[in-house]
Amino acid sequence: MILGDIKIGSNCTIGAMTLVNKDVPANSIAVGIPAKITFKGDKK
Repeated sequence: MILGDIKIGSNCTIGAMTLVNKDVPANSIAVGIPAKITFKGDKK
């Protein structure tokens, strides 16, 4: 679920049932309630 005027960067992964309440930077992974960034950088 995405709340409000949120920006999701390119090449992001958002986990199932994640509550996104703030911007997610590019090339990152966000999971949880509320969303927490668990990885930032290039996914290779």
